[in-house]
Amino acid sequence: MPIYDKVYDHYADNPDVIIARIEADSNQFVKDKYKVTSYPLLAWFEKDNFYIRDIYKGERTVEAITEWIDELIEEAEAEKKDVKTNMDESKIDTEM
Repeated sequence: MPIYDKVYDHYADNPDVIIARIEADSNQFVKDKYKVTSYPLLAWFEKDNFYIRDIYKGERTVEAITEWIDELIEEAEAEKKDVKTNMDESKIDTEM
């Protein structure tokens, strides 16, 4: 699976992206919990929990997969900014 090795290498220095390989055939819990029916399944999990946010259905190339991951990283960063902005606005409201 050289494509996935290259994707792993691409994000090796990014602490916010973890590329993991799980053998679902030998891990029935994972296979059942996430309803794995085909291989390989590329899924984006939320940080610090086991919720699948998105499943990749695109072209199996390094460029396409890294583009998908980069888009998800941008979305997560935008959501963090929104949460911080909302928290800051709440703080202002309570100070008035």
